[in-house]
Amino acid sequence: MLTALWELATFFQRTAPTAEASASFFYILLITSSLSQPAYLLTVLSIHREKRSLLLVFVPVLLRFFTFFFLTITFVLTPYGWSYLISPELPFEVGTAVFFGYLFGAIIILVELTRKARSAILRQKYVILLASFTIFQAIGFPLTNYFLTVNHDFPPLGGILQFLTFIAIGVAVMLKEPRIPSSIRGINSFQEVYLSFLTD
Repeated sequence: MLTALWELATFFQRTAPTAEASASFFYILLITSSLSQPAYLLTVLSIHREKRSLLLVFVPVLLRFFTFFFLTITFVLTPYGWSYLISPELPFEVGTAVFFGYLFGAIIILVELTRKARSAILRQKYVILLASFTIFQAIGFPLTNYFLTVNHDFPPLGGILQFLTFIAIGVAVMLKEPRIPSSIRGINSFQEVYLSFLTD
């Protein structure tokens, strides 16, 4: 939901008729994108942990929200809609550090889940999630944002990266463990086990 709101806000921020309207959607974009990162981390942490204390992952984002009050944002019309310049640098860098902290946290947890996976299929699922998150979110998203800041005519690719991430998640979810026939439980003979696979 947060990611969907983030992408909608990005679309309307780009296509807004005026700079003022673009600014309104930009602040929605800032809030939803900031909340999406701890939500990603919370989702990954929740795979093997179910504790209310996990909600503490949202605490660092409060620092990022605090930096918003010190940002000056200038909107620039480009061939791809409204872009923006952010200043001063220090509040922006603090917010960026929080952003990368969430990214690295999610990657570390995914690496740990991959390493401790109980089966080959489960490990394959985690590898897909880890690779897609690293390529599209941790590398692709910051890189394209950087290109946008140095060249306003650079096409915005965030939506494509999000779409590819969700495609990868869908592929991982669709991987299924092979079903073991229940009738082989309690069978000790290899021949009986083999025959049970042929006849079930």
